[in-house]
Amino acid sequence: FGIEPQHLFALVADMPRKSAALFQTFLEIGRTYGVQVEHLLFAALRSYQQLRHNYFQEMEEAAAAFRASQEWTDGRTPSADELRRLLEERYGCPVDEESLARNPELHGFRSVFVPGDPPRLLVNDKLLSSQKAFIYGREIAYRELGLEERAVTGSWLHVDSFGQVLNNFKASYFAGAVLIDEAALEAELSALFERERWDGEAFLACMRRFNATPEMFF
Repeated sequence: FGIEPQHLFALVADMPRKSAALFQTFLEIGRTYGVQVEHLLFAALRSYQQLRHNYFQEMEEAAAAFRASQEWTDGRTPSADELRRLLEERYGCPVDEESLARNPELHGFRSVFVPGDPPRLLVNDKLLSSQKAFIYGREIAYRELGLEERAVTGSWLHVDSFGQVLNNFKASYFAGAVLIDEAALEAELSALFERERWDGEAFLACMRRFNATPEMFF
C-alpha cells in the first residue's frame, strides 16, 4: 500500500501493545473468515474506487490524449484490428492467436502475456472482437502509462501486491476510456434517458454503437 517498512517498525517501537493488537486483529479476521491476501488487496481496490466514485479524471485525460494522437476524434470506437496493428507495429509486441488453443492447460485463458525480447501476447481466438479490442487496449495502456508491475494472465492466477492489482485496474480503465469516448457516451445516454418510456432496444443499440462488451459498457 506504499507504506515503507521503517514506518511499520516505528509504529511497533512507539506503540508496541497497540500495534500488536492491531496485527493480531488482522490475523484473527483472516483465520475466522478464511481471508486470503488477494481478498484484502481487491477490497482495498474497491475502497480506492469508491473514494473516487469510480471516476478518474487523469485517466480520462490520458485516454483522450491518446485518442487524439491517433486522430480518433470523431467519437468512434477503434476496431480490434486497428489496436492490434498499433500494438504490434508501434510497441513491438506480436500477437499470437494460435498457441492458447493448442495448449489444453491454457485454452481457458482470454490472454497471456509472455515477457521477452520481444514480448508476446497470446490471445484466445474464440473471443469476440470487442473482447480482443479490450485486451489490446489494455496492453497498450501498460506501455502508454509506464506501468511495469503487472499480471501476466487475463484471469488472475496469483496476486503479489497491491501495485499489481492497481496497475491492472488502471490499464483496464484506460482501455475502456479509449474504446468508449466519454463525450460520445454522454450524448448517447442523455438521449436515451430523455425518452418518456424505457426502450430496451435503444439501450442495446447504444452498447453496440461502441462495440462494447456488457462488462465494459457498465
